[in-house]
Amino acid sequence: MSSDGVLEYLVQKTEETSIGISVTLTINGLVIVGELISSKNYYDYMSGMFEAFTEKPEEKTIENTTTPDSKEPVKIETQNNYRKDFKEFMINMRSKKNHGNGEPKYIHLHNAEVWEIFSTEPFRFEYWRGKLSSVDGFSVSR
Repeated sequence: MSSDGVLEYLVQKTEETSIGISVTLTINGLVIVGELISSKNYYDYMSGMFEAFTEKPEEKTIENTTTPDSKEPVKIETQNNYRKDFKEFMINMRSKKNHGNGEPKYIHLHNAEVWEIFSTEPFRFEYWRGKLSSVDGFSVSR
């Protein structure tokens, strides 16, 4: 687990209340900013990632996701099965606790930005997940 009791407390309170705060993390030279969210919120997002797809992916797509490279029924069926399995897996993960002995193992952020040293633009992610034990330092707020 994390060696920082304050950060663990903030993550645990977010898990219990679903009320998060903005944080800035440092991990192996990267700066990551975002708002703490509960693992439930993260898994809800992940389980709904493919909701917008239909039986015919060419009709509806989500930005930055893939669709079958052909209209072959076997490929479309395979991808639909993958989507269904992924959703079920995320729903199962949501129902499990992501921590042992009451201590959280992961930190989840919404509207995350990942900054590299000397970068002028961050990588932006709607949702981000990382190991709490990997965090080198943090501050509350952006």
